[in-house]
Parts: sequence; structure tokens; C-alpha cells
Amino acid sequence: MFKGKNDLAIELIKDYESPTDEQVYVLVDSWYTSRKLIIDACAAKGYHVIGGLRVNRKIYPAGIGIKISKFASDFMRTSDTRSVTARDHTYKLYTYEGKLSDIENAKALLFWEGEFDSSKTPFCILCTDCSLDESYHPELL
Repeated sequence: MFKGKNDLAIELIKDYESPTDEQVYVLVDSWYTSRKLIIDACAAKGYHVIGGLRVNRKIYPAGIGIKISKFASDFMRTSDTRSVTARDHTYKLYTYEGKLSDIENAKALLFWEGEFDSSKTPFCILCTDCSLDESYHPELL
């Protein structure tokens, strides 16, 4: 029987048993960060997801749904971001926490290399562990 990449990924997650009591983080690219594909499978095992996030996904600031790309270009200002450095590169970072498309609560990190520029598309990362502080966890960068 043929299995697609999504089915294979979910099967790997379901079959994996953590050898310790440590928190497991599943790192994925943006193809796998939807609730029905990976988020639910990881949550069922007590795992968290960190992965790429497409800018066409919706966030809900103030309860209003808007695509990340539109939010970043139309509503964000430089003062909404803060500087972070990772591996000798400086980025402007905006952190959103809340509802995201089909995920009830997660963090979306929006990055611009160098300076914030509303005309440029940010690089985005999803993290389902909202307790992580990106300042102290370089794996988020």
C-alpha cells in the first residue's frame, strides 16, 4: 500500500518512544506544520513541534483573522520588533502568541534579517511550546 509523506511522518511520530522523561521537540519544515498532519499526532504523544511556517497562514491578533504576510506588511512597525543575534547575524523579531489557523495556541516568530522592512516577507517559525522563551533557546533561531 502506498503511503504519502504525511502518513509516513505521522506513523514515525506515533511509533517513536522517547527513551527518557525529557520533553521531545519534533522539528519539521513548513510542509508539516498543519494541525491535522502533525500537530495532533505530536500532541497525542506529549511532543511539541517547531517548524517552518508559511506566511499565508492566519493569525488572530485581537481575535481578527489575518494572513501573516498582510499583518506584517500592513500593521507592523519597527517598534513592534526587537533585535536578536544568532550565529553572528542580527535579526528583527516579532513574537505572536495565540490562535494560528487551525492551532488553538502557539507561537509564531517572524524574522527579518538586518532591519525590519514591511515590504519584505518575514521568515516564520511555529512553536507549539509557548513556555519557551526564544531569548534563551537558540534552537528557535
